[in-house]
Amino acid sequence: MHETLIDTQSLLTSVFQAADAGISIVNKEGILIEANNTFCQLYGYMREELLGCHFTKLIPDEFKEEALKQHSEFFESKESMRGLGIVKQKNGTEINAQITAVKILDSAGNPYRITTVTDVSEIKYNEAIQSVLLEISQAAGVASSPDELYKLIHNYVERLMPVKNFYIALFDEENDTIKFPYLVDEVDEEDDVIVNAKSNKGITAYIIRHPKVSLFREVELRRMIKKGDIVQIGPVPSVYLGAPLMIKDKPIGVMALQSYDDQNAYTENDKNLIELISGQVARVIERKKYEEEIIVARLKAEESNRIKSEFLAQMSHEIRTPINAILSFSSLIRDDLEGNVSEDLNESFDLIERGGKRLIRTIDLILNVAQLQTGKYKVDLVEVDLEEDIILPLFTQFEKIASSNGLKMSVKNNVEYSKIVCDYYSINQLFINLIDNAIKYTLTGSIEVQINRTPKENLKVDIVDTGIGISEEFLEKIFEIFTQEESGYSRKFEGTGLGLSLVKQYAKLNNAEVFVESMKGKGSKFSVVFN
Repeated sequence: MHETLIDTQSLLTSVFQAADAGISIVNKEGILIEANNTFCQLYGYMREELLGCHFTKLIPDEFKEEALKQHSEFFESKESMRGLGIVKQKNGTEINAQITAVKILDSAGNPYRITTVTDVSEIKYNEAIQSVLLEISQAAGVASSPDELYKLIHNYVERLMPVKNFYIALFDEENDTIKFPYLVDEVDEEDDVIVNAKSNKGITAYIIRHPKVSLFREVELRRMIKKGDIVQIGPVPSVYLGAPLMIKDKPIGVMALQSYDDQNAYTENDKNLIELISGQVARVIERKKYEEEIIVARLKAEESNRIKSEFLAQMSHEIRTPINAILSFSSLIRDDLEGNVSEDLNESFDLIERGGKRLIRTIDLILNVAQLQTGKYKVDLVEVDLEEDIILPLFTQFEKIASSNGLKMSVKNNVEYSKIVCDYYSINQLFINLIDNAIKYTLTGSIEVQINRTPKENLKVDIVDTGIGISEEFLEKIFEIFTQEESGYSRKFEGTGLGLSLVKQYAKLNNAEVFVESMKGKGSKFSVVFN
């Protein structure tokens, strides 16, 4: 029995000393009375240096007060504690640790704290790397400009290693140039420099020509300078760490860190890390470049549209003035010749009037498009009765035209209350275009204007015709500007392709939506829903 007890104690001692985690025993007064080998190695002390010392010897100064408080609370009211903390090694280095404390009692009932300490610095470091990589991947969306993007990248890298001197260079393969848009350096303050890549023998050009992550110390750099591999302008750094920024196996630039006073500032581990980071940085810089190019292209397109719209507006004004004069004088001549006009001459006057009105309507459409595209259209919201103020007056205007074409036109109101707040002019023009199109593209049958409500009680106006209909392929682009299903000189129906584009824009101005249902040869239904 006694031998078994001795063997068990020996076994427990062996387990205690061989444990991968650091284990210590502290009494209620905070004195270390035992520590295993791993614990001593973790803190960098010999066992004799620790035993008999107060446990706060191992705590950074700024955390000692809190540690004493927790120690007191632990012995008063707790059985165990667990958490992450920072421990201080003998050489002053602070490391992250997972700390677990359990209370035990000896045979006499005296309490002790058994503390287990596991170094989690590597785990925390890997988590930090993953966090930085994630934040770099999102940087293009966060940064409002390339300059801000480079600063963010600098800050992210600095969270993983010392980054006193840092630059990003971009390589333009087409023009064979290297540009330095971002540079933070103790010695060289000149950024945004552009150099010729082929003739340049700087370290950056060397990395681009030999695209691999490179860690050079001062001795190696001086040897390369002596051989003529590179030409150094200014002080030679004590250590240089450069990584090519690669996209599809082609360098688009270089990211580099350097120190002028510490040749041990960067290690092989840092070299491996910067290689990992550089891949993410390259993708983000390339993405930001594409975003900037898209923005520039969009601005150019918007400027082009603005100039085009202003040109159309100016030309429309210049055309409208003489056309009005021609129509006025044509009408005066016709009146003066009243009773003496032959049938052929009368037909000529009709052609002048129809052609002039068609041209003025085209000009009005162009002017309206120009106003909308240049942002000069001013919305004037008023309350109107959709039936009384818009639909019925348009019915009176268009019913005669429909009748003369052999078509039946009708209005059907299925709602009791049809008042809306809208811009009167644009809504009136919207329905003019829809009804005019319905008559123009209906050869036989009818046009019906219906006022309804949607299942959500939104007011809806349907213009239903029995016309030629629209092909399924063309429905997708029916609201595009200057677009008609039939185009060219051989088309059967006149028009500019502006009407439905205006309908869509006028609806948007009034918080409304336009929908179309159609089948070739069966007619169409255009619906305007007011939200």
